[in-house]
Amino acid sequence: MGVRGPALRTARTALRLSRDLQLGVAGVALVLDLLAQNEALRSRLRREGLA
Repeated sequence: MGVRGPALRTARTALRLSRDLQLGVAGVALVLDLLAQNEALRSRLRREGLA
């Protein structure tokens, strides 16, 4: 069984960040966290009808 869904998307994003922006593990982790926070805020705005 392979990696699927959100985990696969996260892994691909991490690979691109590492490769394209030459980020280390800490940098990749920080960006992934910020992207997750951004998506959570966007979802909240959509739920509240503000987006």
